[in-house]
Amino acid sequence: MSDGEWDALEERIQMRLIACFYEDRNSEKKRMVLATTLLDTQKYDWIEILNLYATRWEIELRLRDLKTTMKMEALNVKTPEMAKKSLAMTLLGYNLVKAVSQETSQSEGVELKLISFKGGLDWISSTTSLFHEIKRPRFSKISMPASWKLPRPSSLIIVPIDGNHEQSRSAPNLFQDSPNHDHR
Repeated sequence: MSDGEWDALEERIQMRLIACFYEDRNSEKKRMVLATTLLDTQKYDWIEILNLYATRWEIELRLRDLKTTMKMEALNVKTPEMAKKSLAMTLLGYNLVKAVSQETSQSEGVELKLISFKGGLDWISSTTSLFHEIKRPRFSKISMPASWKLPRPSSLIIVPIDGNHEQSRSAPNLFQDSPNHDHR
């Protein structure tokens, strides 16, 4: 931001504060206050704003999966073309893990949000090593011995404690207060 742009800003910005409670990853109830410049309470309902924040939080978790779990904090490449290729391959791998998670979700009858991304990545890593052991001539059909059994992808499911599915996740579980409470 240039000095001129900084000087052109208002000296004060009017904010709307929205308070809610959530449960952290240790199952402790915490208070959170969101600040927004969306002041019109008729146009921007507090529940809608909390839902948007929760969606944004999920996006942040997916970015964390890409950056940290898939080790994409920094690209060690020298050209923009290689950066694009590296990003494309990372997204391909990410989509593979999400496809395995989706398959597990459907076959096991669990919500997709209960499937651990890291668990999916670890499952794929552990099962692909089995295929390196297969010795076969080129263009022949692969025959896997009946004694080889791939680990079931159901091991990717995060087991909830006391039936509370959100306890195992790092995203905040927002509790909605009564609409009679003032959230401005």
